[in-house]
Amino acid sequence: LDRALVGAADVPSRVGLPQDRLLADRIALAAATIVRDHRAALPLSGGPAAVAAGVASPGTVERLVEALRATGRLARVAILDGPDIPAWTGPLVVPLGDCPGDREDSQAAIRRRARGPHQTVVVATGVPYPLGRFPQHTACLAVYGADPSSLRAAAAVLVGAGSAGGKLPVTVQE
Repeated sequence: LDRALVGAADVPSRVGLPQDRLLADRIALAAATIVRDHRAALPLSGGPAAVAAGVASPGTVERLVEALRATGRLARVAILDGPDIPAWTGPLVVPLGDCPGDREDSQAAIRRRARGPHQTVVVATGVPYPLGRFPQHTACLAVYGADPSSLRAAAAVLVGAGSAGGKLPVTVQE
């Protein structure tokens, strides 16, 4: 710590300031990328949204629910493989972590839901490659992180309060 740019005692007054959060939020929104939205699932229609748990980490799911609620949207957690997903008629948001989709049952549940008439958006919160595992009719958003700023950017795009400004830095194969 002898060569630290900020002393440990100064961290609370120099790191994580409101202007830092605003800058991080602007950068995250500029990086957010709509990978595909052939069925016009974005922005989500009105009413409560469910955020699927079971693929991304529980912390990511909770932070995305909080970010949606901060936009004024009612949001709740729903277990992807649980009994309430097939009956849910509102928008469903499925966050993926860095290594999602290895569970074939989860992929199948997302595919079934995306084929139906109800809005379903898969959000990659790490690398975008897993989005290629889903058919072309599945709406996909990439935000490149599960940090609070990235999830606030995802929520802004999902509810139409912000425009995704990013471009895919890689090719995502289906």
